[in-house]
Amino acid sequence: MAYKILIVDDEKMLTELLSSHLQKCGYEAFVAENAQQTISMLNIYPDLILLDINMPEMDGLELCRRLRQSLPGAKLVVFSGFDDFEYARQAMGA
Repeated sequence: MAYKILIVDDEKMLTELLSSHLQKCGYEAFVAENAQQTISMLNIYPDLILLDINMPEMDGLELCRRLRQSLPGAKLVVFSGFDDFEYARQAMGA
C-alpha cells in the first residue's frame, strides 16, 4: 500500500512538479490549492500533508489546527516563504 501525500499550495507549477516526482517514487499524491479544497479532501486520509502556511481564504495556522483535530494520525510538514521566524514557530505549535 502506497503512502498518501496531500500537497497544499496555490503555486500550480510547484504542486505539479512535486506531485509528479512523488508519484514516480511510488507514492499516491494529491493536490489541493486552498484550505477549502484541503478540508473537502480529508476523506482520502492522507498519511502526510505538505502545507504552505501562506494561502488564500484561510490562515495556514488555522488550517493546521483543523487538520490536527480531523486527522490526528497524519503528519504535517509546513513550508513558507515568510522570513518571520515567529510565524513559523506558531505553525509548529498549531
